[in-house]
Amino acid sequence: MPAPPQRQVRGRVQLRPDAAQHQLRTSPLAGFTNFSIAMVFKSSSTGLGAPGVPWYNGVGVMDGDEPGALNDWGTALDASGDFIFGVGNPDCHDVSGQLQSRKPPLPRHCYDLGRSQPADAVVRGDKPATVLAGLTLPTGPRDNANIMLGGTASPPGARTDPSQIYIAGEFAEVQFYSGALTGVEATNLINSLQSTYGLLWPDQALCSIAAARTVEDIGSNIVCTVTIPLGVNASHSVTVTVTSSNPGAVTVGGGGSTSLTFAAGATNIQTFSALTVGAGSSTLTASSPTLISGSVTISVLAAPALVEAFRASSLTNQVVGIADGDAVVSWYGDTNALAVANQTTRTRPRSTRPPRPAARRRSCSTARTATPCC
Repeated sequence: MPAPPQRQVRGRVQLRPDAAQHQLRTSPLAGFTNFSIAMVFKSSSTGLGAPGVPWYNGVGVMDGDEPGALNDWGTALDASGDFIFGVGNPDCHDVSGQLQSRKPPLPRHCYDLGRSQPADAVVRGDKPATVLAGLTLPTGPRDNANIMLGGTASPPGARTDPSQIYIAGEFAEVQFYSGALTGVEATNLINSLQSTYGLLWPDQALCSIAAARTVEDIGSNIVCTVTIPLGVNASHSVTVTVTSSNPGAVTVGGGGSTSLTFAAGATNIQTFSALTVGAGSSTLTASSPTLISGSVTISVLAAPALVEAFRASSLTNQVVGIADGDAVVSWYGDTNALAVANQTTRTRPRSTRPPRPAARRRSCSTARTATPCC
């Protein structure tokens, strides 16, 4: 089987399986009665089923479904694109919301799914913990069965269309835990994945910032662009504050911060200049009380420094009594004596002197003739 194609997001590889390359593996959850799953993936299509359908009636994302009433589990997407998690024998399932990516246009999803004891909240999802819908929560250990990445493990026989069996998307990370994460543990994990992969909740909007150049010399003006989501300033103005983490390297508004006002009904894009004033790096952060902050880092190169100099005038000190360059075998640097230029070619460079002016011939003149003399 050829290796599934890969892409990258934020420098991290993503696996993009297709209908011919979905991977079957033995379940890492075999034998567990409590477990948690966290995953980050991007889907470019929805699944199957009305809201509230069991996971095995959707299109599998990470699926361990088995035919019949067995101790299985799985995750899927329904027709609205919502994420479903469920466990079997007896069947219980939960429907959770979605995460949006900072990199449009496709959504990314991040969930922490915990299966705990019957009295506890079973799915600690991307928002407050929710309880599985269905019958009594099963407590038996999960079976040692294969799982499918990016597809439905046991689709109904009548379902033959690949688009109803496999999701179209990419996986960045899947984590399995041997227990139900606590609320604090789940929150910390989700926040970490959000930060790593640049994820947003559906009710969050990003204030983005970009720089025309992110590496520059001292004394340069860099045009930066701040963008707020369309419609945010439709009925009221929005103020975005841009701050520099290191004004000694990069200044904004002549100092450490500047403010941009997006007037009501006006454009959602504004530009400003950042000035590079010293060597180092600075992170420019665009923030507003109602938006998620965005940032960009600018690196400023140090001024060029003299590394070494080889001066012909220093040869008379290095090689005493030198008359020309023919006899120079080694030429030591004037800045660092350990730097040596060795002459190894047959024709060594010559040190030249300005030519002496030709001697002027004097003459003794009379009124009619000029007779050379001397």
